Amino acid sequence: MTTIKLADEFGGVLLGRDNARRIRTRVENAAQANNEPVVLDFEGILTVSPSFADELFAKLNPTLRGSGRVELRGTSPALDAIARFVVAGRPASS
Repeated sequence: MTTIKLADEFGGVLLGRDNARRIRTRVENAAQANNEPVVLDFEGILTVSPSFADELFAKLNPTLRGSGRVELRGTSPALDAIARFVVAGRPASS
């Protein structure tokens, strides 16, 4: 299992599409290379910008979303809500 501890790498505030794109690429590569889950650990994250959330969650490969191969840990209700919002607002083909 691959675990990415976001606060260790980026601090408590997750900002910017570039940072999210790098994380999303790591997640997708690890999930496709291994047959094990990739864990995104949000423990210690205070806030996430909408652009970061859109780039990470909404653009995540749709076959990985909801497949159990990407697991979110340590999320807050606010982060869960923004993740659902950005995914719902993006067309399935994006």
